[in-house]
Amino acid sequence: MPTFCKYLTCPPSSEVEYEFEIEGYAVYLVSLRFPPGSHGLLEVKFLYGHLQVFPQRSDQSFQGDNEVINSYEWWVLPEQPTRLKVKLINNDSKYEHGVIVRIHTLPSEARYIIRVFYAISRTILRFWYRPRVRR
Repeated sequence: MPTFCKYLTCPPSSEVEYEFEIEGYAVYLVSLRFPPGSHGLLEVKFLYGHLQVFPQRSDQSFQGDNEVINSYEWWVLPEQPTRLKVKLINNDSKYEHGVIVRIHTLPSEARYIIRVFYAISRTILRFWYRPRVRR
């Protein structure tokens, strides 16, 4: 399972966009490590083009201080490789802040395994919930 990891920084009172090229079938985990000292003043958003994909609501962002945020997601990548932008907004007027970003994806071969499990589960559910004839 490919993991894309990078340490990103943002100067005081500014916005910075970084670009990742990720590959695979789907993103299943986005992990952020905020070092101590940012006091929630650093905002992190993930964009595909102009569409915000993580967190899903455009009025929200990831923020933290001396913590790890694991966001379990399911986003099938629309193209190979996919260009994902990471937007950092530093609301601190004095200090530069940074974050470690990890994006975990499933390999492209996983889509076949998912389809097989889906077909098997559908067959089991059809058999289990079939109409029963009373005699």
